[in-house]
This record gives sequence, C-alpha cells and structure tokens, in this order.
Amino acid sequence: MRKLDFNALEKPVLELTLKDEAKTVVRATAPTEELVERLAAAASEIKKIMNDKTGETVKACFELIADLMNCNLDGLTFTADDLRDKYNMKLYDALVFVNVYLEFIQEINEAKN
Repeated sequence: MRKLDFNALEKPVLELTLKDEAKTVVRATAPTEELVERLAAAASEIKKIMNDKTGETVKACFELIADLMNCNLDGLTFTADDLRDKYNMKLYDALVFVNVYLEFIQEINEAKN
C-alpha cells in the first residue's frame, strides 16, 4: 500500500538575511495563490519602477514584498515601512528580492512537474 504523510513533507524555503543590526534570518515559504496573482500583476509595475521610481509605484512594490515575506516559517510579520526603516531595505535590494523570489517560485513549480 502507498502512503502519503503530508506532515512529513518539507516545505521549500528561501532563506533571507536582512540588513538590520541583528541580521534577522527569515525562512520565506511559497506564497498564497492570491499573492502569486498579485506578483504576476505587479511584474509590469516593477519594470516601471526601473524607469519611473515614483513614490506610489515604489510603495506598492515594498508593500507586495512585505506581504510575500510574511509567508515564512518564523512567524515574523513585516510592513513596507519596516522593510525600509527597520531592515534598511533600499530599492535595489527590493528589486533583487523580487528577481530571486521569482526564481524560487519557478523552482517550486518545476519540482511539482
């Protein structure tokens, strides 16, 4: 008989080390379906940031990143303001995060297939 124990499955994790004094480590997990949809919809907005850098577009980017980082095994919660102020995340860091996170999601999807 075949058996599948969902409790034994290891969740894929993207380990992040933040730029605060404590060098907080976050074990980010896969996003919810809603966040995947928001990330896909935001892809064009993120490209605009590279050219535009208006306050509204940048704020939306940081808010999305905070929501993505809130999907973690550590029970940590983040806001856009936290990322910029407490964790010293700059625009460049945010754009790098988005690229690495997209690769992380792609790896998860490829592993499913």
